[in-house]
Amino acid sequence: MLRIGKNLLKPRYYSTGSRPSHEIFDRSVKLQQKRLPLVQTPEEFKNVQYLKNESIKKIISTLSFINRKFKNTLDIGSSYGHLESLLASKPSSSVNTSITGDESNEDEVFAKEVDMVKSKFKNIYMLDSCKEMLDMCDHKAEGLEFTKIHGDEESLDHEMLTNKKFNCIISNLCMHWINNLPEFLVKTYNLLDEKDSIFIGSMFAQDTLFELRSSLQLAEMERKGGLSPHVSPFVTVQDLGNLLNRAGYKMVTIDIDEVVIDYPDLLTIMDELKLMGENNCLFEREPLSKETLLAADPIYRKFYGVQDETGRTIYPATFRVLFFIGWRDKEIKSAKRGSQNVDLKKIL
Repeated sequence: MLRIGKNLLKPRYYSTGSRPSHEIFDRSVKLQQKRLPLVQTPEEFKNVQYLKNESIKKIISTLSFINRKFKNTLDIGSSYGHLESLLASKPSSSVNTSITGDESNEDEVFAKEVDMVKSKFKNIYMLDSCKEMLDMCDHKAEGLEFTKIHGDEESLDHEMLTNKKFNCIISNLCMHWINNLPEFLVKTYNLLDEKDSIFIGSMFAQDTLFELRSSLQLAEMERKGGLSPHVSPFVTVQDLGNLLNRAGYKMVTIDIDEVVIDYPDLLTIMDELKLMGENNCLFEREPLSKETLLAADPIYRKFYGVQDETGRTIYPATFRVLFFIGWRDKEIKSAKRGSQNVDLKKIL
């Protein structure tokens, strides 16, 4: 479990909108939620990307153990280049090893993992619906070619996204805003080459922000006598595994991590979610009143607040992250249940 402490920022609030009948998330609103913090406060936006930064590091570490070369890689929801900036970083030989301690050793190990992954890639296609995100990307790395694609992460209908083109697809914490996840996963499967191709990524899981969800619900019941959705629904491990298998993926593996971020108060949590572009875009969302927020703060503090070493009460926010891998290879056949005769050395 990773735990991170945060400082107080100026509070901001959620936006609202209307609802068509066939979708859960308003992706046009989500695009604006991603775009506005980047355009208005770019430095603050970058400072709150700690979840995506940590998540892509784990994806890179996993890729370093996979003995494959990937000619064409698609980065779905690339943002401003979390993956690409690491691949364009200095090689491990330039990492400062003069500092002793576990942190220095971890940095050195990760730098070597980045070098290993870099050697596996050739062409990386960065797909994002936010043009301003892509415009921020100016990464260069020897032996790698970066191509920006301004297109929708859910529809995957850009002309450059042709079936069987890619050997690797990566998605870092963007799939939780996909309306039709089963159809999306089938599309990713079709984009992969039939031989030795991989889909690897991360996604927020059920019970993410459970402290915030329950505090807002209790506050709204107290003040309004009813409930409105203010935190988006998330998938379970079982849901994702079943959907990946139904899409055609073989040898699906899923891991789950828990990241706890410590905040000084509820308004800071709301503020940073908005800066991340992770605030509510449900079609059924209702305005979140200041009255409800003020009522939710002491509830959050009472049920979930913990004291730090200085005696100050902090507000922990839990993010549960699913890390998954699925393979497409027409020669891979699912082993019969109970056979236990799969050689993982041949696979990896």
